[in-house]
Amino acid sequence: MATTKTKPESEELFDGSDYDDPRLALPYVDEKPVAKISIRFSATIDLDRMNPQHVELFRRFTLGHKIVLQDVAGIVLNKPARQVRDKEGYVSDVAQTAVFSVESIGGIGAPAAPEPAAAGDGEGEGEGEGGDE
Repeated sequence: MATTKTKPESEELFDGSDYDDPRLALPYVDEKPVAKISIRFSATIDLDRMNPQHVELFRRFTLGHKIVLQDVAGIVLNKPARQVRDKEGYVSDVAQTAVFSVESIGGIGAPAAPEPAAAGDGEGEGEGEGGDE
């Protein structure tokens, strides 16, 4: 008979040292550890009404049914952090969300991004929008 390892009742259900595992490490935000993480998806994929594969995909979207999508491609738009405050107004936790804009599903949707220009083409070097991090 297999046994399940649990913490003794005298210990709290969660201990901050649970995050000590390097696989769970996240950067701190305003000197506080991130306690909650999530991903928010945003997308509108235009389908071709005359393409049988697109119509079949659309038919799968029935209210209340679970759907598994493969080969989802897109771009990360933002990664905001927000402070979660307790009743007294003190920051109790930090939550962070990655905002992912879906561009294609299973090859349906936006075409692949163009290849970046070759280095040293002389155009726009030293200039740019900046602030991408």
